[in-house]
Amino acid sequence: MIRVPNGCLNDLSGTYVHALNPSFNYLAADDGGTLFMVLERTHGDAGISKPDSNPISVSLSRTANGFVGQARAMVYVAGGRSCSVDFPTELVKCEPGGLLLKSAVGGAVNDESCQPSQARDHSVMAEHRLIRTSTPVPASSLDAGLDSCE
Repeated sequence: MIRVPNGCLNDLSGTYVHALNPSFNYLAADDGGTLFMVLERTHGDAGISKPDSNPISVSLSRTANGFVGQARAMVYVAGGRSCSVDFPTELVKCEPGGLLLKSAVGGAVNDESCQPSQARDHSVMAEHRLIRTSTPVPASSLDAGLDSCE
């Protein structure tokens, strides 16, 4: 049995902006089981939206344990090496006007192997309210970002 918040079984495809930072635009595609989101940031006064140099993606699945998954971002470790890190993420509320996500605010990686540190603590979570701006997003818009979710 799938257990997700009310309204979260609906198609959540579309575009969203972060309530506290509207330069963060999320392109979302929902296949009914998994919600994929790719972050695009609006840069400068021109309002140009383009993939960020540090790609961030979110992959959440509807499960018996909730609407859960991870956000993936690049972190930079000593020596300038970049590592892909997953941050536990959960969709906690679906509203007609948007979504409420909760995600870990930090994670540690081993500088040499880029593997998650055994000492990492994902217990500190932050809420992120995303406001829906349009629906739906063509799947082709997310093709480049889906590679970073794998």
